[in-house]
Amino acid sequence: MNKVYRSLFLIILINIGGYIVCAVIIIYILIPIENQKPLSYVMFMIIPGVILSISIVSNAPILFINSTDYNKAYKKELILIKQKLMKLFGINQQMFTTTAVILLNQNK
Repeated sequence: MNKVYRSLFLIILINIGGYIVCAVIIIYILIPIENQKPLSYVMFMIIPGVILSISIVSNAPILFINSTDYNKAYKKELILIKQKLMKLFGINQQMFTTTAVILLNQNK
């Protein structure tokens, strides 16, 4: 049960933290730039957007690391996705067979 609480705590902390960091960057850094250089303001708006996007998509890695059930499910789905992509692009996985070779010493 501790892993569930830890996962939920990390997800909530990172999601809310992403919004707070994004708001702080916009209010204290980007709004003063807006008055001076409007084009720079638009260009720098990418930075909080990237930070917010990273905080939003952090759910899957957090669950993958902290939960064994999610870890198994992700691995199973990744194998299925890999197989479908291989089939879609026509990539055949080569199967290698090993052959045992026994050398007999004929000099007796």
